[in-house]
Amino acid sequence: MGLIEIVRLNSYKKVTKSISMTLKALILLSFCIAYPLSVNKSITCSNDLVIRDERVAEHQSIYRITRLAFIDRPYAAGDEQDLINRLRAVGALTISLVVLIDDDLVGQATFSPASQSDGSAPWYALGPISVHPDHQSLGIGSALIAEGFQRLQERSALGCILTGDPAYYERFGFVLSPSHTPKTESAQSFQVKFFTDFRPQGIFSFHQAFYD
Repeated sequence: MGLIEIVRLNSYKKVTKSISMTLKALILLSFCIAYPLSVNKSITCSNDLVIRDERVAEHQSIYRITRLAFIDRPYAAGDEQDLINRLRAVGALTISLVVLIDDDLVGQATFSPASQSDGSAPWYALGPISVHPDHQSLGIGSALIAEGFQRLQERSALGCILTGDPAYYERFGFVLSPSHTPKTESAQSFQVKFFTDFRPQGIFSFHQAFYD
């Protein structure tokens, strides 16, 4: 490598190092979505960004980020952070994925078991899903959902339910499903993402921890 190339390389390293964490996250997430790589149930796009299962030591960080992410949100119940703890306490936290950027936890997605009155199974529920306010609108939530869907399909899930903003979740294939809406939920916000051609005939239910 010649002197000019070395100078250029050193200059590039300095510029790259000065890029903000937010911009780095955006670049890395774009790469993740285009070229997903799953290894031992995790996605690692570089040393800077990782999506993997939660760890015990991260429970407090998940609680804090979830609380921050749902402040003043129109579809928030206000107890999303406590719901995760309730699901975890009763063994109903089927999948809890976290996103780390430069070893800092910045997001989390919860998947729990759901049920169908027609007896079909398995079904799961998505939510809460949260991203730290400083890292929102970068695709982190989308990456969490994509990885979660992959995990659910590996479990032969028939689909996934949630209550939330239809305008946001339709991009992930969720559709309003008034005929399947639980009695405790609004038909204007209850949605289903089907993984197969099977269509249930009954009413869905979230895990009891949602209502405790």
